[in-house]
Amino acid sequence: MAAKKSASNNLEKMIANMLDYTAANNLEYATANNLEYTTANNVEYTTANNVQYTTANNVQYTTANNLEYIAVNKLEYTAVNKLEYTTANMLEYTTANNVQYTTADNLEYTTANNVEYTTANNVQYTTANNVEYTPANNVEYTPANNVQYTTANNVEYTPANNVQYTTANNLEYTPANNVQYTTANNLEYTPANNLEYTTANNLEYTPANNLEYTTANKLEYIAVNKLEYTTANNLGYTNSY
Repeated sequence: MAAKKSASNNLEKMIANMLDYTAANNLEYATANNLEYTTANNVEYTTANNVQYTTANNVQYTTANNLEYIAVNKLEYTAVNKLEYTTANMLEYTTANNVQYTTADNLEYTTANNVEYTTANNVQYTTANNVEYTPANNVEYTPANNVQYTTANNVEYTPANNVQYTTANNLEYTPANNVQYTTANNLEYTPANNLEYTTANNLEYTPANNLEYTTANKLEYIAVNKLEYTTANNLGYTNSY
């Protein structure tokens, strides 16, 4: 028994080109500068404090519970099925094609330039300051409380049930078929060419300078104090008050 223990203690003195023959239960005695010679099937036996020395091509074999010890410059080599074990402060080093495997609770640490690779079902976990980087095809998954951060060029992809959360300065980018979902307090920001799509119950909130663009069949819903702004050719459709 003493001889075996002595052999283990002296294992760190083994030459590098023989390390791949080391028994798994002895690997913890390998020195950091020799760890690169560890074979893939033995990597899982590397101790936590030595994991950082694992070579890039072997990182994928690191066990989930040791992944937090991987050096940041090697994180991109992490196997996708283990990415969820990566610690938050290291997530920014994850490669774009692996972001889709990031767990929801870590998504807030994904860097802006990688957000576009987030999967649709995880978009809801994107932080407000990163929402602007959400690609158009995923905008529909942005939660209501983050819609205000959607960029103007992506507003057209906001689903109808979220349009009410679009900010006033972005409302002009709302497509015609969604204008009906605009809230009354935002209606004044709807561009003239979309006003015809405003619902009757919201028409009273149309600003006077846009009233001329209201379609004739909706004119009866115009507020009395704004009637003077109705164009002459539409006046015939106004209800008598």
